[in-house]
Amino acid sequence: MPKKTDTSPEAIRNTLQKLIINFEEELKSAELREKVLAMIPVFKVLRKLGKSLIPQELTSSARDRILFYFQKYPYTIIHGDEFLVISGIQKYARRFRELRVQFGWSIASGKTVKEMAEQGDFPLKVDMSKVKPDSYVLLSEQQDKEAAFRWAVANEIRKKKEGVRSKLLEYFKENVNKSVRNCDKIT
Repeated sequence: MPKKTDTSPEAIRNTLQKLIINFEEELKSAELREKVLAMIPVFKVLRKLGKSLIPQELTSSARDRILFYFQKYPYTIIHGDEFLVISGIQKYARRFRELRVQFGWSIASGKTVKEMAEQGDFPLKVDMSKVKPDSYVLLSEQQDKEAAFRWAVANEIRKKKEGVRSKLLEYFKENVNKSVRNCDKIT
């Protein structure tokens, strides 16, 4: 019976430490490609270590880990490097759009935070000099399920082969007596 790999952060850290110690020999090589190829396992284990910080029983995907982290630190400016570590993927920013648009979470990027602050609409007191374009903040602990539903409706209508006017009319009929924001895209 195959031995189950220990996925605890400590076991992964030990593996990483062994890889780094063994990398000392690779540094002596004159060949750049050998050094780069030797770094790949280090990079993969480092990613695995970041993902292991949140127990797998609580989250199973990068998007779940990102949401878990946001919910643990709502109303806090979080920098992109933190999401790089916790998500275990490089294209973590794409997951923000999914969480915001498809799932109805109120997430603002650093750029949006600065624009809101300039207009006096940002609800939190933060040092704006620390807010970078790749910073993000969860502005509400409550998921807007209505926004997620509107997105699903708009996405279905958007895929139809009808003209823009008929798409808009259908969308408005689907959302009678409901708040419709300009972020609901159907064209």
